[in-house]
Formats: sequence, structure tokens, C-alpha cells
Amino acid sequence: MASSAAVGVKRPASPSGPGAPAAKARAPSQSIATGRIIKEFQHIKNQGIEAEVGMTFSIPDESNCMVWEVVWKYELDALQASETHLRIQEQLRERGMEGVRLGMIFPEDYPGNAPFVYLKGPHIYCPIVFGGGGFCAETLSANFGWTPVMRAYMLQVSLRALVENYSRVELDFSVKEHSEKSARTNQERIFDIHKKGWGSRVAKS
Repeated sequence: MASSAAVGVKRPASPSGPGAPAAKARAPSQSIATGRIIKEFQHIKNQGIEAEVGMTFSIPDESNCMVWEVVWKYELDALQASETHLRIQEQLRERGMEGVRLGMIFPEDYPGNAPFVYLKGPHIYCPIVFGGGGFCAETLSANFGWTPVMRAYMLQVSLRALVENYSRVELDFSVKEHSEKSARTNQERIFDIHKKGWGSRVAKS
């Protein structure tokens, strides 16, 4: 996992963000996005957000803060957790896994547009998760649910709450990792289905 120090300490002389050569200026939108993303990541690490929300956040490639990996942990006890949470917890523990992994890719105009979030693995059988790892969620759409005042970790909390709101949720461990490509294909379909809003039911993937 990339630590907060990896993002917060290795800074170049240029104010354009970590890993950016001082001689190469970024486009304004990229500079704004990079600064916001770094600030959010540091806030998560420094303010105990991971323990609070039961997730871990990392930047696999320290030179690219636009790509995160998130792990939804399942550690609550029976007095605090929902039945769905406990079911997923049991399945993960049987296989010695720490949690469910997700990818989060930020657009260059962030926070104007939502991050692209997709399921890596194991697969979750749930009405809002499509077969390629894409999520059907209004909060991922800048036209209907996403707002620039929302933070990345809040988006993850929202998606997890949607998943755990369903009672018949199972994990499929035969899927080691969904690809970004398959998940983006799912998202294109989802956004096309909901191009007029999120009032209609979604067809199963």
C-alpha cells in the first residue's frame, strides 16, 4: 500500500504536484485535479478515515496519483453489522482474503466529474454490480448524482451502502479480477440506460 508519506513528502519544487517534472507545466484542469486528489488522499491517511469507514486506500503507482485501489474490509462484529456484511465477511475469511478490491480512476477534470469506480474482485452478485465489474449507481453520474463537493471516500461509502442494502449478496471467487475495459463497457451501457435519469429499473447484466 502506498503510504501518505509517499504522496505527501516526495514533492518537487514545482507546485504542480508530486511526480510532475518542474519543466513541464500541466493543463489547468489537470493541476486542479491533481491538487484536490492529493489533498483528499492525505486527509484519508491523516484523519483516521480508513478505520472510520472500514476501508483501505492506496496509490499503487506513486508517480500517478490519479489511480487508486480501495479495499472494502469486513471486520464488524455481529452487534454492529448487517446480515449482508456478515455473510460477505464469512466468505472472505473462509478463503483468507482481507476484503473486496476496487479500482478508482480520477478524470482530468475532477472534481467536476466523478471518479470511475469499478469492482476488481472477487465478483459481487448484487443488482447494482454488472458482470464486467461496473456499478449501476446514480452517484457515479455527474448529470444526476455526483457533486463536486463530494469526496472520493464518501463515494466509496455510498457504493458500499448500496451493495449492503441488498439481502441476497454473494461473492464469486472464480473471478480473480475484472478489467478496467470490461467495467467501462458496463458503465457505458448503464449510462445509456439511465440517460434520462435513475427512475427506471435496470436490466440484469
